[in-house]
Amino acid sequence: MSNKVAIIDLDSLCYTAFHPNKQLDEFGVAMRTSDNKKFLYVDKSEEEIELSCDNLMRMVLENSNTTNYLAFIKGKNTIARKLAVDETYKQDRLKETPKMWSFTKEYFIKKHKAISVDNIEVDDAVNIARLNIPGAFICAIDSDLLGLEGTHYNWKKGEWVTCTKEQELFKFWKDMIQGTHNNTKGINGKGPKYVEKLFNNINVEDCEKIVLNEYLNYFGKEKGISEYNKNFVCLKILDSYEDMEFPELKTHIELYAKTLGMAE
Repeated sequence: MSNKVAIIDLDSLCYTAFHPNKQLDEFGVAMRTSDNKKFLYVDKSEEEIELSCDNLMRMVLENSNTTNYLAFIKGKNTIARKLAVDETYKQDRLKETPKMWSFTKEYFIKKHKAISVDNIEVDDAVNIARLNIPGAFICAIDSDLLGLEGTHYNWKKGEWVTCTKEQELFKFWKDMIQGTHNNTKGINGKGPKYVEKLFNNINVEDCEKIVLNEYLNYFGKEKGISEYNKNFVCLKILDSYEDMEFPELKTHIELYAKTLGMAE
């Protein structure tokens, strides 16, 4: 059987693994706040987190029917390159690291051989790996990754998602105008409806010129070029990186052996 290699964005699994449990009452019913609007939660123990990590990895690899995997998780200075051109990049997000992030990350590294990614984002590492490893597919829940060319696995929904190169490029150029969830603003006031009309009945090869003209018309020549380049750097998922190395692929069988305590 030919290799089917899962390239896993492990950040989302990490957050899922340590996410607190719903607090239950004496009858096993989930408790809510006094206004009944939110559930009450209690932190997981370290043992519960470890079990959750093992179960999530088992589920992902089994359901995607993969033969091998590489799993990448956030390391140091991952957005430094983008902050250098846009100091607001992802700065709308919670700054404080969740208290069980480090414990969970280290467990994934030790038990499941996760790879900590430094100096580039996990999205970049995932994309570079899948472009360089035969039989690779992306395993993630992030729309940016699932929106890349190929057939990839959304582990949360248990669904395979196929995206053409044309769809990938249209999404990128649309994001360049309307902005994204990464605090990349695009062009003020140019939302989805404007973009849909702008890109109606055009070839994807014409998008770059059209988008650049939109920046120049809105900002003027000097600032337009500057804003265009800033957002391009922040939105473009890398397809190469000179310091990227590919470790030995981890097999599905090895995962089960470690999870069951049959191998070191």
